Amino acid sequence: MGRARLKNLVLARIFTVFPGLAARWGKGLSMDSGEIPWSVPRKPLREAVLAIVTTGGVHLRSDPPFDMSDPNGDPTFREIPADTPGEMGHIDGPHLATLRQRTAPEIARRLAAAGVDYALLVPA
Repeated sequence: MGRARLKNLVLARIFTVFPGLAARWGKGLSMDSGEIPWSVPRKPLREAVLAIVTTGGVHLRSDPPFDMSDPNGDPTFREIPADTPGEMGHIDGPHLATLRQRTAPEIARRLAAAGVDYALLVPA
């Protein structure tokens, strides 16, 4: 286990037990108040095809689960139909490299082929 991951685990456990400490620590963090990058929409949302992309590991019960034992992260993905009822939950280290190098390019190709105009990127 890497040092950064160990530090995050320790902090998470401490902050879970002492939520007041977490609040005090959070107040001391600096925020980047720089300009938010913005692109003018090329198509009105009411006319656009929209996709939601998440790293939440979400899948239908009928889908095979993600391989959580893969040290580089499971590069597969699941497509959830828009009319699926229900609610939709962390990714780090080697999993990010797998996501960038393998999964993201394939998802981008599929979104383009499906005529998606906008994709909302929702990290877990």
